[in-house]
Amino acid sequence: MQRRKSATGAIALLALVLAACTGGSGEEGADDGKPGSPGSPTKAAQPGKYRTLPEACGAVDQDALDSLLKGLKSIPDEIQRERAYAGTALATYNTDRRVGCSWKAESTEATQHLSVDFERVVSYDPAVSDATRAEDVYAKKATAAGISPVRPSGSGDAEDGDKGAEGEDEGGKGAGGEEARSSERGARGAARGLFGSAADAASTAGRAASGDRALSDEGDRALSDEKAPSGEESPSGKKSPAGEESPDPGESGSGAGEDLPSRALDDLGDSAFLDDKLGESSSPNRTVTVVFRTSNVIVTIQYEDQPVGAVVAPDSKEMQDRARGLASRLADKLDD
Repeated sequence: MQRRKSATGAIALLALVLAACTGGSGEEGADDGKPGSPGSPTKAAQPGKYRTLPEACGAVDQDALDSLLKGLKSIPDEIQRERAYAGTALATYNTDRRVGCSWKAESTEATQHLSVDFERVVSYDPAVSDATRAEDVYAKKATAAGISPVRPSGSGDAEDGDKGAEGEDEGGKGAGGEEARSSERGARGAARGLFGSAADAASTAGRAASGDRALSDEGDRALSDEKAPSGEESPSGKKSPAGEESPDPGESGSGAGEDLPSRALDDLGDSAFLDDKLGESSSPNRTVTVVFRTSNVIVTIQYEDQPVGAVVAPDSKEMQDRARGLASRLADKLDD
């Protein structure tokens, strides 16, 4: 009888020990959830800054159209002129995701085309923000244009929540952000030399968009000597205060050596590039494309000039300045 009681007590004690061990293992496993494991919570990425898009045809005001498309003012018929200014809207299925507009102007001197395109990028991956997805889309566009995409400092947007760890606030104005941006600008300036021939890069380094116009006196004299007939120094070959060369007598338009190269831009949106292409037709045309990204919106501007009966292509710098000016206006309009 005594042995039975002892055996029963031992069994009960063993059962209690086993129950305690099982309960402890369960609690420990419950607290050991790993990120990405089933049942563990996943932090959703922040949505994009922009939820809607502007009305594309109304985004370009009349002053900008007059500057870019010289033939609009000269259309004699008032109704046709109003239609030309109104533009032609791009047919899209969802105006919250993509809108666009195009304009055309014809004159006795040239036929000019302008188009603007707004694309709002949305990420369907909860772990990837809309802005990060838009950055990937922008990078593909830059690569297709033959331009190496340069990521903004911090390799992400403020809404991704990663900039704080790198010493940068939402606008990238912290001390760490300024240093990163300075390094980035230096890298972009060096990268500009990769586009175009060596002669193009040398002749256009003083007119790069970064504003660096530091040419040596020897370089100025060398350029003047090359253009001066019979060894004379040509005063017209010297740099103007705006960084442009005045054309020599007998020259008209922009020569091949004066073309500004395609390049990344560091003063427009979060990321931007400019693509300058010269046509190969008998009457050479030029097409300047500016693409920039602001958060989760990508804007594309295409500006084309086809001279009538000309043998010299439209001026590269003039067209680029106009396209970049419009891009700056559209970037400001997005922030309004």
